[in-house]
Amino acid sequence: NGYQILGTSVTPTGGNYGTSTTFSTPIGTAGAGDLNITISDNDDGNCALSEIIADPGDCVDCQPFTVNITAPSAICAGETADLTFTSTGGTAPIMVQYFNGLTNDNIAIGASGMASVTVAPNGMTTYVVTSISDADGCPGTTGSDATISVFPEAVGAFSDSFCEGESYTLPDGSTVTTPDIYEVVLQNQSAAGCDSIITVNLSQNPSFTISENVVICDSDVYVWNGQTYNSTGVYTLNLQTVEGCDSILTLNLTFDGIAQFGEANAGTDADECTTETELFGQDVEGTTGSWTSPTGATIEPNDQGAAFATGLQSGQNIFVWTLSTDNCPAFDSDSVTVYVLDAIPVLGDDVVTFQNTSDIEIQVLENDNLNGINQYLVTCADLPSEITNCEFDAGNETLNLQVQSNTTGDFEFFYSICSETCPDLCDSAKVFLELLGAPTTQINYIITPENQDGLNDVLFIKDLNQFPNNSLIIYNRWGSVVFEAAPYDNSWDGTRNGKRLPEADYYYV
Repeated sequence: NGYQILGTSVTPTGGNYGTSTTFSTPIGTAGAGDLNITISDNDDGNCALSEIIADPGDCVDCQPFTVNITAPSAICAGETADLTFTSTGGTAPIMVQYFNGLTNDNIAIGASGMASVTVAPNGMTTYVVTSISDADGCPGTTGSDATISVFPEAVGAFSDSFCEGESYTLPDGSTVTTPDIYEVVLQNQSAAGCDSIITVNLSQNPSFTISENVVICDSDVYVWNGQTYNSTGVYTLNLQTVEGCDSILTLNLTFDGIAQFGEANAGTDADECTTETELFGQDVEGTTGSWTSPTGATIEPNDQGAAFATGLQSGQNIFVWTLSTDNCPAFDSDSVTVYVLDAIPVLGDDVVTFQNTSDIEIQVLENDNLNGINQYLVTCADLPSEITNCEFDAGNETLNLQVQSNTTGDFEFFYSICSETCPDLCDSAKVFLELLGAPTTQINYIITPENQDGLNDVLFIKDLNQFPNNSLIIYNRWGSVVFEAAPYDNSWDGTRNGKRLPEADYYYV
């Protein structure tokens, strides 16, 4: 028990054996000494080996020993792991055969009692010891196996953007300033402690710097991005795009033209008796001016406000004075009209009637043709003594008379219109004036609507149309109102609310 015959050599004679057989066999409980061993040949013949001398020195006392495998339980894809073989007992070197998941491999454990081998499994692999023997040929006992799990690396991808002129921080903490596709490795970031590989598709959003030059020629305010400006200057706005990037807008604003120099002034309209005239446009420092004549007159000099025009045509002549600057050509213009008078006014007689008044206004110009005369004088002549004053109201274009009170009758007088510029251009007309006294009324005091004779069917007041703002109230004898109207139109037929009133006396106001 526990002993082996080591290296025993038997050379049989006769029988069906090989020429030499080396074998080893357990010897049971016997110690060193004579052994009786029966050996069968290939023909099942028995051969008795009656005496084998075994030297006790040739026998080994085998002690139990064990070999264990240890390894990390998990690694990341692409990594390697160390298998560690540890022996307890046995005589070194200990030869170990193990299965690596595909084939059997061998490793020897030296005197240190430990040996290692590096493996690179592609997936979960269990390493198993299949046989063990030490240097004395003694077998050992297999201990623990080792299983290694292989976890893949974490792989991810995302897209992002950043603003032009700024930097971007990648997941590993590094910064970049240009758009590109970046592959970032984060070590020991997955649940298994494996590296994570992240692909970042990075794009760049533009930031804008925009300058705008604006010259305002025809206004004194400018609205820019919701803000109102009224003076020359440089203005800046910081905005953000929809992507959140800064945009800097700069406005170079210049107020010129009307805002800076005001409106052009060509002077006032005038009448002339000849075909030439002076012009008086207003020169403005910082601007240039120019005269033009749409009606064809000649102007010298035409680039100064004070100029002289010749070759005017009969009637209306228009002259335009225009101001300009380098930034605002022809930013404003004004015109003046010069009327060359060569025709007398033509006046028409007026026939008018007024009643019970001492202040009279006559629209004498309604039937007159002044032939372009804008500046004129109106005078009265041959006034009767009853007309105490005659004046022309230029604003209302009326001839205003003052007449003695209670004057009635027919009167005549003349009025004249002459050009102030060309006094020889004159004409006269006659005014026929009828003055009436205060109007009177007649009322029929009896109405007889029931006899149906067509006479006195309504209460009739003569000349009622001369009192358009009249009012009428009729009372019965007890003071009750039976009819009222404002104005009254000569239509009351003695009824109240459509019913005939009884025959009686009624009173009116």
